[in-house]
Amino acid sequence: MVLIGGLFVGVFARGWKQYLLNHEERKLNDVVVVAYLLINLISLLVSDAIFDTFNIRLLFAAVLLYFTVQKFKPTQDQKKFLLHAIGVFTIFLASLSLFHLLLPGLFNYISVNYFSARNPDGSLNYGLLRDYMRGRLFPWGAVIMSFPAFYASSILLRKTRRRLSVPYFVVGFIILVFSMVSSNFRWTVLCFVTGSFIFFRIEFMNRILSLRTIMTVMMPFIVSILLSLGIGRVYLGYNLLDRILLKNPNRDVTEALGRVHLFNQAINLSLVSPLTGVGIGNYLYFVEPYYYLRYFTKLDQVEVVTSPSASHNELITILAESGIFGLILFILFIYLTIKKIIILFFLEHHLFTDTDRVLLLSILVSYITFFFYSLFENISFHNYVYLFALSGIVFSWFPVRKAKL
Repeated sequence: MVLIGGLFVGVFARGWKQYLLNHEERKLNDVVVVAYLLINLISLLVSDAIFDTFNIRLLFAAVLLYFTVQKFKPTQDQKKFLLHAIGVFTIFLASLSLFHLLLPGLFNYISVNYFSARNPDGSLNYGLLRDYMRGRLFPWGAVIMSFPAFYASSILLRKTRRRLSVPYFVVGFIILVFSMVSSNFRWTVLCFVTGSFIFFRIEFMNRILSLRTIMTVMMPFIVSILLSLGIGRVYLGYNLLDRILLKNPNRDVTEALGRVHLFNQAINLSLVSPLTGVGIGNYLYFVEPYYYLRYFTKLDQVEVVTSPSASHNELITILAESGIFGLILFILFIYLTIKKIIILFFLEHHLFTDTDRVLLLSILVSYITFFFYSLFENISFHNYVYLFALSGIVFSWFPVRKAKL
């Protein structure tokens, strides 16, 4: 705790200095970010116990990165490189779903031996293997936030390396859609489709993409959907279409409706300590075990499970762990970042290059997708590092020339 306190003092001093001495708009967001870190530290200090410090350590990393990226003043080429790097990494993550289908034994072995987290009761949680036996491929949560960077990367490549941009986008897009659809996670796919629609719609409105180009995009989209539905049926025993049509009551209805109970659990837990919460990372250790049936498609059986379960709603989880103050600060952080993007992209777009515009748009869609995804799913805390870094980029990499925002 001494180390945590020392780190906090350093970060808080950095944020407070900017608040007093910097007259740019980002000063308010800086204070909100530091205050959010502070309220989470307080939530742990006043909690009955600290079971897991992993999330608070990641939050420290996220806040430090938020301030660090503001120190950089990248060139246009460096911004392009960043988008290309994130885009390529996104396709790499998405391709793991394909390899999981082709090499299930290897992936399941790696899951059990290297990526197995322990439940609060001490039992192992075999992540990838568990979802595979349920007829699901892990959706690689980072992809749901980073896929807009792949679209932005493709647009920039189209302007400089047109011949390379076609295979890059077609192959990458097919892999991306395949990863989403074959995961058999309905809400994940809906968020991905919504985010993609927003991205291409705005690019069409700004005449960066033509109607012909957008219609061409539909070809690999349709091919990838048909491919993933067929492979899902063969290798996993069912596909996303089966889930949408509610073919199996246990799998497609009962489990989904169980979220109502999980939401209620999280809200009740938030009442235990409404102001500061039970402590970041402590949720699964304080919530009551949840009795439910887990349907295993690969085994054609139903398993009775009694264990704590995540709330499947990121905002309610924040309410339970960080209290009402933490939730308000987090929502304010999201609001200020999106507001800044909208002002820059829609009102001051003529001041920026094409690289700046597609970078801003990719960040905007990432935030929108994150918000919708968080309504019915919990996202890995690793992605908060990415979320805070993007906010730091928004408030520092796009200085407006003598414009009052």
